[in-house]
Amino acid sequence: VSGYSEREAGAADGNQIEAGSYSEGTRDVRNIFGTKAFNHAKPVSLIRELVRQSTGPGDIVLDFFAGSGTTAQAVMELNAQDGLDRSFILVSSTEATDDDPGKNLCRDVTAERVRRLNASTDPKHDGLVAGFAYLRTERIPIEHVDLALD
Repeated sequence: VSGYSEREAGAADGNQIEAGSYSEGTRDVRNIFGTKAFNHAKPVSLIRELVRQSTGPGDIVLDFFAGSGTTAQAVMELNAQDGLDRSFILVSSTEATDDDPGKNLCRDVTAERVRRLNASTDPKHDGLVAGFAYLRTERIPIEHVDLALD
């Protein structure tokens, strides 16, 4: 896997790896969006290596703090490399505020990154495909929930 290397000689534990940096994550996002669409994106190389080490054929990778969608790209890259057919579920919030009520990070960055990778003709993204659906949830006030359900 590119983007990581074993720690230098003399490290206390030879099983440790170093992978990526925030600057790599920022560069990845900029390459996909053409702009810095997200601050402090996780590096794909790090997430890809963690997913590679911890998953097998048909596994589902869940990311509750999906942010820029790095986990999706890491899973897509691994599937293109080894064909293990992993899936992913990404969860993110809108991050809407009173000052910016239309802000929707999940729609505009997380989901859009997957869409762009699926449609990319860039040779470095060759073979990156994932079945994809963007779903939204709605907050339901507790007084509207039927708590007597079996």
